[in-house]
Amino acid sequence: MNTMEDSTNEIVINLLGTPDIGLLFLNLLVMAILPALGEELVFRGVVQPNLIKMVSNYHIAIWITAFIFSAIHMQFQGFLPRMVLGALLGYLSFWSKNLWFPIIAHFFNNAIQVVAFFIVKKNNLEIDLNNNFEFPIYILIISLILFLGIGWYFYRYFLQNTEVEIE
Repeated sequence: MNTMEDSTNEIVINLLGTPDIGLLFLNLLVMAILPALGEELVFRGVVQPNLIKMVSNYHIAIWITAFIFSAIHMQFQGFLPRMVLGALLGYLSFWSKNLWFPIIAHFFNNAIQVVAFFIVKKNNLEIDLNNNFEFPIYILIISLILFLGIGWYFYRYFLQNTEVEIE
């Protein structure tokens, strides 16, 4: 399975491997805009609503959809983080009752990676995608607090502004 992931990483590196600004915009289209639109329309627009009807529990439907979302990417080293991302996008879609929120969030998730890789290449920095990069623990803690705080804000905001039944 690692050889498939390695070849996928190699393809991505080749697509992103230029510091050309014109190709940056093409990469944003191909790797951020189109996947955000396409995947969210399929997963949060079709799969998740149908699963909610089938299983009658939106939590289960969101997590099943997130599992499928992660599995379809065929990169198993990042399976759990991608599944959590899929669940977050699922809750965002469910709470907001609006596909644009998960589409925009998905776009930013992908676009940040494309732009970061562009900056690395533009500045001739070396980065090894196969080795784990360790963040200082305080960055992880701050990120977790911000993430949970923003999530709680959106949850409360959508709960107050939409008619969502909480099970």
